[in-house]
Amino acid sequence: MERQTTARAGEAGMGKAATKTFFKLFAYGSLKRGFPAHDRFCRGVVDVREAFVWGRLYLHASGYPLLHVPPRSILAESRADPLEDEALFLGLSQKFGEQSSPKGFLGEDSPPGFWSCVYGELMSFDGLRHRLRLMDDYEGIWPAKGALYRRVIVPVFAQGKRELAWVYVGAGEAWENLLWIKEGRWPVEKQKG
Repeated sequence: MERQTTARAGEAGMGKAATKTFFKLFAYGSLKRGFPAHDRFCRGVVDVREAFVWGRLYLHASGYPLLHVPPRSILAESRADPLEDEALFLGLSQKFGEQSSPKGFLGEDSPPGFWSCVYGELMSFDGLRHRLRLMDDYEGIWPAKGALYRRVIVPVFAQGKRELAWVYVGAGEAWENLLWIKEGRWPVEKQKG
């Protein structure tokens, strides 16, 4: 999803208003604030907000979470070329735009099936292209065969608005021996008492 901000005339450098594009990433695991991967890959983030997606969250044997989303909510999958990913994201952002959360399947109402809210952080970056390859390597999506994750664009809900964001979801080979995290949050807090 693209967020645009406009600078006042004179501040834009050429006397005209400037438009800034922000790329979005939804993090529900080790890329969230407070984890070492966040410091390593998300340095320079412009904005971070609490958010959710529709899906199911699982704990993998590695100790890390895996997200499964409704197939209908996947608007696009990553390409091998970060330039193509950037163009894809911008095109979808322009098509859908930032919207108040509508009611219905891609809105805040629960989609049909067994889906629930999965909570995380919606991060905005001033240029995500150079970070995507590093994050992809960290998440292990290359090579695609046998990968634990894949990167897709889905609707994300934050502060009453639906926005688009990249998110790492479980790949096809990763669905064995998983534990469902019913609370939709990772890490799971231990019950006291």
